[in-house]
Amino acid sequence: MRGVVIGTGFGKYAAAPAYQMLGFDFPPAPRRSPPPALSSILAQVADAVRTGTQLAPSSDDGVAVAPTMDQLRAMS
Repeated sequence: MRGVVIGTGFGKYAAAPAYQMLGFDFPPAPRRSPPPALSSILAQVADAVRTGTQLAPSSDDGVAVAPTMDQLRAMS
């Protein structure tokens, strides 16, 4: 019996039955904490969601930078 693994976008979890059919066994990766830099960013995001505040940059920043970006695009 032949098995074919088709990319589904869900990685090994969607293809696990096909891998098992071929005799492969992939246990789940051990759970780890995120790196410290990511933990601080995630804490800021959680606080912003909890309080309803916006993290920078805002749309005002994008509007302020637009003329300069237009000039740079025109030069290239």
